[in-house]
Order: sequence, then C-alpha cells, then structure tokens
Amino acid sequence: MNGLSKKWTRFVNNKRKKASQVPLKIKKKQSRWCSYVNVNIFVDITKLLEKIGSVHLFKESPFGYLLGLSQLKVQPQIIRCLVHHLANNRDDMFVFDINGKELHFGLREFLVIIGFKCGGCMVFDHDQNSTSKLLSRYFPNDVDKVLKADFIRVFKEDGLIQEEDFYNMSMIYFISTFILSSPPQLSHIPKDHFLCVESGQYITYPWGNLSFFNLRHSISSQMAKDPDYVKFEGFPLALQIWFYECCNKVDGSIAIRKSNRTPRIFNWDISKNKIYFDHLQKGMFKKYGNQYTFEDLVFMDEELHIIESENLTVLIDMPFKEE
Repeated sequence: MNGLSKKWTRFVNNKRKKASQVPLKIKKKQSRWCSYVNVNIFVDITKLLEKIGSVHLFKESPFGYLLGLSQLKVQPQIIRCLVHHLANNRDDMFVFDINGKELHFGLREFLVIIGFKCGGCMVFDHDQNSTSKLLSRYFPNDVDKVLKADFIRVFKEDGLIQEEDFYNMSMIYFISTFILSSPPQLSHIPKDHFLCVESGQYITYPWGNLSFFNLRHSISSQMAKDPDYVKFEGFPLALQIWFYECCNKVDGSIAIRKSNRTPRIFNWDISKNKIYFDHLQKGMFKKYGNQYTFEDLVFMDEELHIIESENLTVLIDMPFKEE
C-alpha cells in the first residue's frame, strides 16, 4: 500500500473514475475571413500630395474619378456567405447559386462596379533589366521586389520620401494597397510595378484584369487549402458591391442605395455596423422562405459601350488567363 490507507486509495480511484467520465471540451475552430483593402487610401494620398499642392495630379490620373467615393468598408462576412454559395471552379468568373438563382460575376461585372481598366495585354512593356529609380533610392537592398509592409512603412513615415517622388510613390501605394490588396507581411511589390509607374505605362495598363485574377485565385486556392481561413486579395469590395446590385432590396443594416450611376460603387453607403455571419444566413442568404430576390446585372447602354470598348463582350465564354 506504500503507506496509504485503503480508504485513501478508494478516494483517489473514485476521483480518477469521475474525471474520466467528464467529456472533453473540444475548442471550436474559429473561422477567419480577412480583407486588406486600404479603405483610407484617399486620406493617405491626399495628406502626402497636399504638402506640395499636387492633389490635382491624382485627380487627373486614371483613378482620379474615385476621389468622390463615400467612406468605404469591406464586409468579409458578406463575401464569406457568397463563397459558401459558389457553384463553379472557372477561372474567368464566379458563379453563385443564391436563393435558387444562378448569378455571374466576371470581368464585365467587375468593370461596371469599379471602373478599373480591364481587357488588353497584361505584359509590361519595358526592359526587364531596367533599374527602378524608386527601388534603388528607397529600398537599395531589394533588387526585384520589396515587401509590401516595408513600402507602406516608408510611405507613411514623414521625411523619408523626396518631394519629386511624392506622386509616383502615391500611385504605387494606391495600386498596391487598394487595387491589388494582399497581406502586407506576406506579399511583395514587384519591380515591374515600379517601372510601370515610373515610365507612365500604368495609365493604360489593365489593372482590373490583374485585380480580378488575384481575387479569383485567392478565393479558389485558399478555399481548397483551408475553407475556415481565407485572405481575400485583389479588390473584394467589387464583389460585395455587385451582390448589393443583384438584390431586389438590400438589408438597410448592411448598405443603403443612394444613387444609380456608373461605376456602381458610387451607388452605395456601406453601413459601419459589424455584420455577423448568422444574421446574414438567417436574412439575405436564408435557404427557405427567403423574401429577398436576386437577378444578374442588366447592363445599361453606357455600360455596354464601356464593355465593348474594353473588348470584354466575349470573355464570358472563354477562360480568363493571366498573360
């Protein structure tokens, strides 16, 4: 008995028996759906360019029309619900089945939602052996690419950027954190993007193609790896706005329509409320008895003209590939 009484031994054994009968509590895996779109982009850029009175340069750029946007907010749970209704694995578009209706979101829809240039060649027209002045000046240890987090740090720190580089650095910041959003600590800005801005080729480059492709790839690849942890890249806000546009009447606690114009991102005031997955599942995404109805976008004449001018009229029937 090793000096222990029989009474004490029975007590210890009973304790062990009771403990073994208690079911183990299994911690539920948390679902994480992350967006990295810089919703404060226009505040950041205006703050820098105002120092030299050059805000007008951004207004005159291909993206200047966006300066009039209302305060933006990405609602990851909207996109989470959409992804759970994804009905295809195509490269050129998303196909969703919502409330018994098949809905399509491809480059054409992406174009009329946000207005980024789509269509055309995605090859950068410059010598790959060229040296980027901005990379050499601010990131001398990075030859072909720079970590996005390092670029953001330099952009936001007072006194690091020379005045002559304010505009080009602002444009790279806009492209990298707004159009092509991605996790700053895990992604890089390639030298090609610096050269494209420095040479002025960014004006005609189809950033919309690259943004849409990044969004489609980030969702499809990460869903295959871990459907409970998805980091949206590209411009997921376009998918969110498209969902509003397809609905007969959006829940007012999510967003409120304020106009009917193109690009359609201008049509909505997005709620600052925190949106919960369960609320969406019991409301706009309700499986049975759903009073919300959905239809594919019907393009206006102005939008059809834009789609035709970007040569996107046939893309719905052909797989989208990055060239």
